[in-house]
Amino acid sequence: MALLELRGVTKKFGGLVAVNNFDMDINEGEIRALIDPNGAGKTTAFNVITGYYPVTRGESRYEGKDITHLKPHEIAKRGLIRTFQLTTLFMEFTVLKGIMVARHLHAGLSTIQRALGTAGSRERENEAKSLEIIEFLGLGDFKYELACNLPHGHQRAVGIGLGSGY
Repeated sequence: MALLELRGVTKKFGGLVAVNNFDMDINEGEIRALIDPNGAGKTTAFNVITGYYPVTRGESRYEGKDITHLKPHEIAKRGLIRTFQLTTLFMEFTVLKGIMVARHLHAGLSTIQRALGTAGSRERENEAKSLEIIEFLGLGDFKYELACNLPHGHQRAVGIGLGSGY
């Protein structure tokens, strides 16, 4: 069984067919690329796979489970995330602070709770999870480094950490 399976994935915008009957299997440890001219539907395919656009027809399975109609955050929670060519980071924050800020939405902490210092144990849990993400990404030695000071490859890894949120 492939890690990611796409069967007949199709996305239409009105009368325009952006992705048509797309099939692909990706096995664990395998790297695949989509190469086609501009406007061929590559980005749309990624948007459908990751739930940013609803699929018109077809099926996507990740780790054997149907993810076709899940929302982007539900797909990300299962471990399938995307990164973008241009990464927007909190450049003047440390790696740890940036990931913590990105996780606040997922941790259920309001701005008022954080400002008043009443987030308590939830904020400590957020920090612990952020540190787990940083270690997983191999950035443990850089957790207190400003994102703007990191090499580009490390900045890309931080961008993945910002998107993981879980």
